[in-house]
Amino acid sequence: MSPLVTMIVRSMDRPELAGTLASIAHQDYPAVETIVVDATGGRHRALPTGQQRAGHTIRVIDAGKPLRRAQAAALGLESARGEWFTFLDDDDTC
Repeated sequence: MSPLVTMIVRSMDRPELAGTLASIAHQDYPAVETIVVDATGGRHRALPTGQQRAGHTIRVIDAGKPLRRAQAAALGLESARGEWFTFLDDDDTC
């Protein structure tokens, strides 16, 4: 079984988020957890719909208040379940 990789995406609800999530969905690694950290303080729209690869999951977390980049990263780390992890912002792709 492959170790779980957590992709922590800090999001300010930018339009580029759809491209970020699509780039993660295109990864062929079999065990990927995507955590979208809502750094807007609860104003984040629903995630763009897209097809997830088998073995990939996605979830949104928030602190109920606006977060700075470091705070969003820390919240993502606290929520990560993966053995490995990486960070993206909502305008990055991989």
